[in-house]
Amino acid sequence: MTGDRSLQPLLEQLLHDEWGRLLALLVTRFRRLDLAEDGLGEAFEAAIRVWPTAGVPDNPPAWLLTTARRTILDRIRAEGVAARKFPLLVVDADRNAEAGRVMADAGETLVDERLRLVLLCAHPTLSPEAAAALTLRLVLGVKTEDIARLFLLQPATMSARLTRARKKVAGERLTVPSGDELVERVGLVCEIAYLAFTAGYAPGSGPDVLRAELSGEAIRLIRVLRSILPAWYDRSDLDALLALMLLQHSHRDARVRDGRLVLLPDQDRSLWRQDEIAEALDLLTPLATAPAAPYLVQALIAAEHAIAPTEGETA
Repeated sequence: MTGDRSLQPLLEQLLHDEWGRLLALLVTRFRRLDLAEDGLGEAFEAAIRVWPTAGVPDNPPAWLLTTARRTILDRIRAEGVAARKFPLLVVDADRNAEAGRVMADAGETLVDERLRLVLLCAHPTLSPEAAAALTLRLVLGVKTEDIARLFLLQPATMSARLTRARKKVAGERLTVPSGDELVERVGLVCEIAYLAFTAGYAPGSGPDVLRAELSGEAIRLIRVLRSILPAWYDRSDLDALLALMLLQHSHRDARVRDGRLVLLPDQDRSLWRQDEIAEALDLLTPLATAPAAPYLVQALIAAEHAIAPTEGETA
């Protein structure tokens, strides 16, 4: 991201924290992924141009949402799309006020729309690899160039893959299933997240021998998912998966030495991230008596390694 360097940290943080929230609102309103994504991208570009001279608005997410909506409406008019195709398009007299209200009071509605977007990206018609890439792009706001680097692909190749994935899900309904169907779809999201996570630690070469950023984004996805699921949903599997990933991710500073992967017995344990290990252990404590499940079993094994002073003292 270019522009005023003093604003770059703020814009990067907004991209990190707000992209999925804002995109979910735009997709729900306009029912078109292409317009929503392009409009939001242009809103961030506008912020780079405008904020250095006009100043940062009091409510940056609301400003971005308003700007994206205006851009999308302009694009629809330029395309000559008939209004009957977009029954939800309503231009309010005071769009800035509406945007501020939405960002301040969205509450459960916004949570629900974000869940719709997460589940859309994990649609069964997509391959796990395509779903993982689409989720990183739409839900977490990771740039296409960065996704390509994380998956060891050329940007043009990744861009084409994302375009095909968007087209596959473009006509699907933005719905949140209930009961067993929701459990099944959430399980698919978990599989996608863990695929992305393990891809980050798949052996590469040169500077890409370890791609901890990809694994970190997978962890972020599970955190988002845990925060937007309905209150009644049993999060045990999600907690176990998050604990497993945190325990494995906590070793990242010790995994590479002189450009080569270092196996667990040979790692310098003083480099392990103790805050992440502690968080994982807190997540696992209530699950100690839970029925055995794949993520939980793996997490408990990883926890034994994490708490042992040396490899030889692992229980």
